Amino acid sequence: MGEGMERGRVELTNNARQGTKKLMVVMTDGMANRPLNRAPFQYVRDEAAACARAGIPIVAISFSVNSDRAIMREIANTTTGVHYHVAGSVSQQKKELKRVFREIAAKRPLLLVE
Repeated sequence: MGEGMERGRVELTNNARQGTKKLMVVMTDGMANRPLNRAPFQYVRDEAAACARAGIPIVAISFSVNSDRAIMREIANTTTGVHYHVAGSVSQQKKELKRVFREIAAKRPLLLVE
């Protein structure tokens, strides 16, 4: 999770259009288990803090009954984002993800930029 968050933050920081509102969506099983050469949960926390400093809220979407929902909520809370947990069968997850993305889109401000 941490590495993906870092890559997303760097991309948004370096390449997003000026004046746009940034948002990161992190979809995962919610288990920070990589990289092996550093403490994965601390890496996730450090990246969440870096995203918060950069003004990038995170929508954290966790899957599976074994996901660590606490770390996902922490990521979202640290960045003034939101956490969703999607569970159930594949068809249930598909339906729930559509609902989640509609909700995310409805909450995003529409801002016209030149």
